[in-house]
Amino acid sequence: MEALITIILSSIIVVISYSLFATISNQLNSLVKENGKELQYNLMNMSLLRDVNKAIDFIYNEPNLILYNYDDTIIEYHFLTKGIVRNTNVSIDTFKIGVEKQSLQIQKKRISLLSLKIIFLKSNINANYVLESSLSKTLNRKFFYEN
Repeated sequence: MEALITIILSSIIVVISYSLFATISNQLNSLVKENGKELQYNLMNMSLLRDVNKAIDFIYNEPNLILYNYDDTIIEYHFLTKGIVRNTNVSIDTFKIGVEKQSLQIQKKRISLLSLKIIFLKSNINANYVLESSLSKTLNRKFFYEN
């Protein structure tokens, strides 16, 4: 009789500890997935902000954004519903962040506003980025018909 009670109590302890372990494991897995998505968003946001601030000129053809730098490097962004692709001369980066809607609004002659509606963690983020063409590029286009 004592052996039966010991076996029943030990099996209850094993079941409780297994349930607790499974619950903690599921919580940690969901936390890792959420942090991975946050990391993807932060990397994309930092890259896009840096590239937009360094760019001297841009071309926007939905869903593509092409940024030109002083050192003649070209950075292309492709905004897709499944993710964002960043293509440079050196590498191709893929961010698993869906873009539901994008638009470019011209604020002034040289300044435009790129609006992205990003699907992130089951919610929508409206991100705005200010794009500015350099004054020298604008003058060269107007008076010398250069690209």
